[in-house]
Amino acid sequence: MIAGGGAALAFGATQGRWPFAVFGAFFVGLGAFQWRMGLAAQVANAAGAAINRGEMDEARELVELARARHSLTYVLRLLDSHEAEIAWREGDLEAAKRLCESARARRDLVPYGAWRGAHLSHIDGLLSLACAASGDDAGAEAAMARVRASDQAYAPALARAELAFALAQARRGDLEGAHKQLARHHVLLSEALEPRGRALHRALRRMTALRGSAAYRVPVKMQAAPGVGAVSTGKAWLSRVFPEGAELVEIDDGAPVAPALATPEVTRRAPPVRPTKLRAPIKVVALWIVIVLLFVAIWSLMSEPREPGGPPPDPLPVGVLVVAVLALLVGLVAWQIVRARRGSRVIEEASRALVCGELERAEALALPLRADRNQVVAATASAVLAGVLERRADVAGALAECERAIGLLTGVVGMGASDVLLPQLVATRAYLFGALGREDESDAELARLSKEFPAFPYAAGFVLRTRLLRAVRRGDLTTARELARARGDVSIGASGEIIAELVLSTDAEERDERVASIREDLAMMPALEQWVRAVLPGFLEYALPRRAAV
Repeated sequence: MIAGGGAALAFGATQGRWPFAVFGAFFVGLGAFQWRMGLAAQVANAAGAAINRGEMDEARELVELARARHSLTYVLRLLDSHEAEIAWREGDLEAAKRLCESARARRDLVPYGAWRGAHLSHIDGLLSLACAASGDDAGAEAAMARVRASDQAYAPALARAELAFALAQARRGDLEGAHKQLARHHVLLSEALEPRGRALHRALRRMTALRGSAAYRVPVKMQAAPGVGAVSTGKAWLSRVFPEGAELVEIDDGAPVAPALATPEVTRRAPPVRPTKLRAPIKVVALWIVIVLLFVAIWSLMSEPREPGGPPPDPLPVGVLVVAVLALLVGLVAWQIVRARRGSRVIEEASRALVCGELERAEALALPLRADRNQVVAATASAVLAGVLERRADVAGALAECERAIGLLTGVVGMGASDVLLPQLVATRAYLFGALGREDESDAELARLSKEFPAFPYAAGFVLRTRLLRAVRRGDLTTARELARARGDVSIGASGEIIAELVLSTDAEERDERVASIREDLAMMPALEQWVRAVLPGFLEYALPRRAAV
């Protein structure tokens, strides 16, 4: 943008063609803004990745670095939300609330953006939990209402809002209502919550499930909450956030071991992905041809020879043509943006349905957009369909759909999707290779993920759950237990969590509690049980006693 705009600006300035100068100046400014935004996003994404690995000190350093270099409202809001996330994971509820409010109070110069609504919903989801945990029911209800009303809210924000509602009910003593709330949203909460949110979810489930027993007819013993300052263990964190449930669940407080997240040594390259071609729409091609012809006409008019000493050519026709071409170009781009945004909203709805376990609905929404003319929309639709197929245990079909999506994200389109979508597809491909037992190819994709996308925020979760699945598939339960115990703050999704719990149930003092929790999860998520049986044949029967098999 800067190079092309600069050339147009120089030409317009030297030849006295003001439309070209304006056109070039616009693209120089837009390119500079995108460049600055891209650099800020890389640092912010790296901070998010550190948070998701549980490395809060590194995350703070990256946030401070980004604050010192960037003053864009979007970036500052993102950094506020990162700091709020750090405060939440360290149990500092007041700081989390203050930072969320600060993020919400920031005003954009242009109050629109593809990510703005989703980002605000993410902030509101965290705010609702922090308010509910600190007893601020009014603040929690307001934040929950905003998340539920948003059509751009991603699954983690929705999960936090619904968990906050159950937490507020439990704090008021409405355990029956909290039990129904948790059961209603069990799949969403199991899929979308981060590890400490899952610990809170488990504590609430335990409390509400035993609400009618004699042990729970007396008030639950309150635990002394730790003083102000960071907490390093899940047990201490839960004692601060929800002291009534701190003794109800066992929490694995390990940190991811270095080999679990290290870049693997590649012994075999993964097969290349062929570019996926979409049929070019006739109307769009025709419109671009018209624009090119208009530019040729303008150039011809400007190049017409004139006799020496004759009057200069009338600049009006050239100016009018340039303005017409620019208007046509802007209209075409605006139409493409609006159309892509409509498709993105449908994809967002399909993604929420996928995480909520509504596989048929997710498939019905995503399938028509699989062949959308916008490559990013089509690739995202294929990513959703890959998730649907993977949850149905059709691993080969999911891999084919994932590779189709990667094939769409080539060239400039791939560069634009390199922050989240493309690395997510590469990580998913590594996971699916692992599910098929193709470990060398899985390692090759994990190496590519580390090398080409170092700032991908969710890399740790994909790497850990891939290695956990592979260890169980090859029967290496010693390594699998080490990985399961070292999950720490790394989110590995519902399938990863159920595998980790099954692995630990084979060698754990708290076996009875783990087995009961596993049985409840599988009873409420039958699709997950079918997935375990298909992807890990015989492992469910091995890990659970016969009387506990479901």
